[in-house]
Amino acid sequence: MENNIEEEKSTTLFIPVGIGFGDDQDSNKSLAETLVFLIKDQNPDNIIFFTTDLSSKYTLNYIKDIYQEDVGHKLNNYTTIRIKDVDDFEEIFKKINKQIENTNNIIKIDYTSGTKTMTMAACIAATVNQCELIFVSGDRNEDSIIEESSRFIKKQDLNEVFKARLFNEIKDLFNNYRFNQGLDRLESIRVDEDEDLKYLKMGYELLFVTYKHWDDFNHKQAYKKFSTGFYIDFSEFENQLKRNYMALEILNDRENEYYDFYLIGSLMNNAFRRAEEGKYDDAVARLYRAIEHISQIELEKYDINPYDVDIDRIEADSPEIAKHLKPKLIKGFEGTYKFQSLDARFMLLYNLSRFNDVALNYYKNRPYFNKMLLARNNSILAHGLETKTYDDYRRFKNAILELFELLTDDYKEILQATSFPQFKR
Repeated sequence: MENNIEEEKSTTLFIPVGIGFGDDQDSNKSLAETLVFLIKDQNPDNIIFFTTDLSSKYTLNYIKDIYQEDVGHKLNNYTTIRIKDVDDFEEIFKKINKQIENTNNIIKIDYTSGTKTMTMAACIAATVNQCELIFVSGDRNEDSIIEESSRFIKKQDLNEVFKARLFNEIKDLFNNYRFNQGLDRLESIRVDEDEDLKYLKMGYELLFVTYKHWDDFNHKQAYKKFSTGFYIDFSEFENQLKRNYMALEILNDRENEYYDFYLIGSLMNNAFRRAEEGKYDDAVARLYRAIEHISQIELEKYDINPYDVDIDRIEADSPEIAKHLKPKLIKGFEGTYKFQSLDARFMLLYNLSRFNDVALNYYKNRPYFNKMLLARNNSILAHGLETKTYDDYRRFKNAILELFELLTDDYKEILQATSFPQFKR
């Protein structure tokens, strides 16, 4: 029959070793007796002692002698790590942390003895690495020595510390738009019987899913997943959440008069996020799409669909518009006509109306736009093999901000409403 019983993991006990409350032998011996009590109680498979020159010479030797006398055999399976400078936190922490990294066993870290710096480093190492933290407690006499009859092992509850550290990590993932990694990290959290942690985890999962959909331009799913419960769960950015909810309402209503403006805002903020990640090709691609949409908004004022131009209807309605339009078109699939380039769109707008602020801005800065658009066309994500730089992105960003400002007086508010919230760092 196959044995399904899992083999229990071994336990390694980390013990910083001090010299007691003085430099006399009685103090060394009393501390050694306390640490032997710890070792016998925990019965670890391995021990790692962190010692100074003095504690190695005195206290550790007492530990070995007392243990052999009490148990009847030598103390085995231990390692000694020497600390050179008892007040150098970095040295002590690194040495403890290195032993944790090199140990596959269950680790318990004791902080009963050692200098203040040693015990501080041990406690922080236990917290960072989610190790069990213990110490010997009991009634102390007038010399601050724990009385033998009252000794017991106290385990410190680090759950709240672990939880705070874990969710700080998750908040950083959200702030850096690592939505998949955040969901994976949340998935690894065991809630067991902790109801508070269960609902906290659920709230974060829903938040990550919502903004992951939005980051993928899936505004419909983001709107469906958005919960007004976020306002309570994430009160530190409640106002931004409310702006986002309003923005998602608009982004899911094509009949809304602000729909196109908010779509541009969503595109631009996505570009800003990609630029923060150093993904300038992605950022430029999104900004290019936003410029395309700006031209589409303006062309539709003249009843022109840039992706399916009905040249016959336009010619029947306005021969003058058709005259400007025809040279700028190419034949597409199934007899449709579309523009040769983005430049052709804006130049038609300029020819249609010299009072169109967007077209006028483009015309005045046409050489700059053409250089910028050429850089986009050479991108690895467009038609070329070049990778875009921060300067390429910055030029696109500045140009589109000018166009967006001319398109609507509410551009700042729209950009704010379509930006993602951030946890306080």
